[in-house]
Amino acid sequence: MATARTVILCIAASVLGRAQQASEKIEFFEARIRPVLANSCYACHADSKLGGLRVDSRVALLAGGKSGPAIVPGRPEESLLIKAVTQVDPKLKMPMGGVKLKDNEIADLRYWIQAMAAFWPTEDAKPAAVAAEESKFAIRPEQRKFWSFQPVRKPSPPIVKDTQWAKTPIDRFLLSKLDAKSL
Repeated sequence: MATARTVILCIAASVLGRAQQASEKIEFFEARIRPVLANSCYACHADSKLGGLRVDSRVALLAGGKSGPAIVPGRPEESLLIKAVTQVDPKLKMPMGGVKLKDNEIADLRYWIQAMAAFWPTEDAKPAAVAAEESKFAIRPEQRKFWSFQPVRKPSPPIVKDTQWAKTPIDRFLLSKLDAKSL
């Protein structure tokens, strides 16, 4: 009886450990890998498929493009993706026309390919509650254009007629709007 409980506890601990590992992989991918790919690669290598390459799925990365597979799981030094983003080959510099990726982003990609075998979470691999929660808080590129995501800038106060009343820049903004509405 005690042996059966021990076996069940060991199995439960193993399953729980694997679930935690999967959760950590998903978190790493969504926080560090997908944003780099989305911000630096998707513009050319998603729907437009330049060079025959898509980078918006693991299957597409493994299939690769005209030059071959973009990733070799477990072997970042053989992965064209790493060669392209490190820009060691003059013919293969990515992102094209863009700024080279930061060292920590390249290190994350190496780690993802080496230690995580280029793990790519799929919706069916996630529990429904986790997928729903993530989709609520995922910010898509078109949403980034919204005013609250724009960098703060200091606008110039408008020129107004009544400079005696407008003592501060805020007063000039207010007076400008009041004058526009003939108030």
